[in-house]
Amino acid sequence: MRNFIYSCCFLWLASLYFAGCGNSAGKSLLLAESLTWEHPDSALAILDSIPESSLKSDRERAIHTILTTEARYKSGFDDVDNSLISLAANHFENDDKNPYRLKANYYKGIIEVV
Repeated sequence: MRNFIYSCCFLWLASLYFAGCGNSAGKSLLLAESLTWEHPDSALAILDSIPESSLKSDRERAIHTILTTEARYKSGFDDVDNSLISLAANHFENDDKNPYRLKANYYKGIIEVV
């Protein structure tokens, strides 16, 4: 219960911060990524609040897909879409040093096995 209250307070403060800063999609993605490990449900709430129209580049859309897939998987959802994570993995296919390439292929593999 205590963690839930902390998560709600954090989300409220984060929403105030982003409302004052123009709610940049890049900042929201960074915040969601920082929360994904310990609070995947909070990260998922942030990712779901990002309008698709605010994701300006293919890279941002791919990162959003990877983080959403990761947060949903860590939150216990098993209905993750394989086609979206495949597109995200393809986006980073030629970038050997990008950590999102590894993350995308990791979750793509998990989804294909399940």
